[in-house]
Amino acid sequence: MNLKLTKYLVFLYIFYIFLIFNFETQANSLFLVEDIDITFNTDKTGEIRNKAISLAESNGLSRLAKKILTTEDFKTFQKKTEIDANYLVESIEFSNEILSDNYYKASINIRFNPYRTREFFRENNFSFSEIQSNPIPFYAVLGNHEQYFIVNKEWEKRWKELISTNDTLNLEFIELDRNKKNSLNLSSFLSLDFITEDEILDHNNIILIWCEPRMIGSKIELNIITKIIIDNKAKILNNNFLESFYINEASYISNIVNQINNKIYDYWINSTLQSDILNNFKFRYSTENFNSWVKIENILQTIDSIPYYEIQELTSKDVKGVINFYGNSEKFRLILGEYNIISTDIGSTQVLQLVHAEKNP
Repeated sequence: MNLKLTKYLVFLYIFYIFLIFNFETQANSLFLVEDIDITFNTDKTGEIRNKAISLAESNGLSRLAKKILTTEDFKTFQKKTEIDANYLVESIEFSNEILSDNYYKASINIRFNPYRTREFFRENNFSFSEIQSNPIPFYAVLGNHEQYFIVNKEWEKRWKELISTNDTLNLEFIELDRNKKNSLNLSSFLSLDFITEDEILDHNNIILIWCEPRMIGSKIELNIITKIIIDNKAKILNNNFLESFYINEASYISNIVNQINNKIYDYWINSTLQSDILNNFKFRYSTENFNSWVKIENILQTIDSIPYYEIQELTSKDVKGVINFYGNSEKFRLILGEYNIISTDIGSTQVLQLVHAEKNP
């Protein structure tokens, strides 16, 4: 990072950095994989701990890959047989370890080196994103839910279970009451007319899924429309499923929910992954509290799509400079927004504003 400042501003800048705010550069928490459970039978011979570490490194890398790769690239990753996971590891911690006469059991935490791990994924042409979303309001409604009670029950159950398993895409399932669902149709649902809460409407990201079931002989057809709103821009996905219908079970719902969730997840990854083209964005940040600028710097230094930035002018109330970013202005606004930095395009300058409840990088 280059700084173009007068001597007294350099002193002021350093003074605030070290005395007012305890700045700490940490690797992105996304690269820390915790509670990797390892269990195997043993006769107390051989390199037991080394075996446990090797298994934990492999399992940990797989968990990390599942969080940040697209679903298709993760399938390709799983087929790779020669991966030196140890080369990508930065540190290892044993949180629990038991060795008996018959078995070995351990719980291990592994932090992967962000730079080496990114290099590995890029060398293999994997599409990945490190951007963990803020909570995204999410609705999944089954039309004719009164008629298809069992299907509706399984539908909502599977979505509630699934959304808690994804670390990168933070979906916040909002369950509608019976009367509200009865008053809905496809048009009012997709147009967001049913949402009355201002705090939800204020979100730039919202997910809507409408499932319309109907019987065709002994089978049930489910027509599903997914509306993904990311940074106030909508993407519509249409899917159709034909399944055997049993009145007392709806096990097929689990597979359908997984497929739809994967499409939403992939759209998020592709929306936030690093672009190939590097752009320069002039920025201005106005503040009465220098601490808030240091918080923004802390965030900028954790985002992989920002290779460097330059402060060109620093006063007691303004910070001006240039941010180099891999992506266009839309992606710039989206990614900064997930770190609770509002970016507003004013002519040729991006005016930055830090949201009060900022995300910890």
